[in-house]
Amino acid sequence: MLVNANNKSTMLAARLTLLALSVLLVFSGYFYIERMLFSDAAHIFTTIVNTKSLSIIEHRLGSFITQMFPLLGVWLKLPLKALLFVYSVSFNIFFLVTGLVLYRLRQYGFVVLLGLYLTACATETFYWSNNEVHQGISWMLLAFGYLFHSIETGKNKLRKWIPFTLLIFLALFSHPLVIIVTAYLFVFFLLDQAVLRPDRRALTLASVIALIILSKVYFSSTGFYDKGLVTGLIESFSMEKLLGVFTTATAKEFIKSAVQDYWQFLVFFGLGIVATLLLRKPLILLWMLLSMLVISVWFA
Repeated sequence: MLVNANNKSTMLAARLTLLALSVLLVFSGYFYIERMLFSDAAHIFTTIVNTKSLSIIEHRLGSFITQMFPLLGVWLKLPLKALLFVYSVSFNIFFLVTGLVLYRLRQYGFVVLLGLYLTACATETFYWSNNEVHQGISWMLLAFGYLFHSIETGKNKLRKWIPFTLLIFLALFSHPLVIIVTAYLFVFFLLDQAVLRPDRRALTLASVIALIILSKVYFSSTGFYDKGLVTGLIESFSMEKLLGVFTTATAKEFIKSAVQDYWQFLVFFGLGIVATLLLRKPLILLWMLLSMLVISVWFA
């Protein structure tokens, strides 16, 4: 599949992705005022400046990677505009460095996935800069990229999995929604079996991920904000909602928005279906459709 393809076409796509990430980095500096004065970024930034410390909310520990930039600027007594600029570009520096590391690990497919996530699957979220989901997705792609690289190069001993555990921990402890994506991709890789095979190693990895997920769910359930998100996802699922998922107002609005504003998503989704059929991967196709159905019920 795409994520572990190392052919010349995927390498070229990865290079173009790095170029796109570089352009986004430039834009993040040019539009730093718009990004930093919108939504949660202003609150987090103000807290960092006033307290001279990180502002980790709801155990979203993965966000430290971008918050340390303005914090360092505060310690260096930079002017306010410089601090705003530094905080704005910190997110896209992280994304670009993530892409460069994945490229260095020869995980070109993951580089492309990162680029698609930040462009084809996002619009106004460019200005919602400090959304921890984006940082969590980047940590997650780094984790799987490192894992695949270790397996492909034969460096798959237990001690080599420590970086994977740390990276997946940062991913899941960036935002609860990253749990859904991580679980989906892990099962996807097992069904693909191109690199990750359902053996003792996979069972160990699944156990590690499951333990981190359980710990994240526990801490989130004690929070003031994530508690509603986690319990809401658990309590909202029902067979009645499953059968009527496409008749809800949310589903109708999603389909309308997909056609009008996110048509590129439908193109990629269609290409994904065609690819699974051509590669004779019916289980992966079934997993894709089932996952989309379940997620639609959750957010309906």
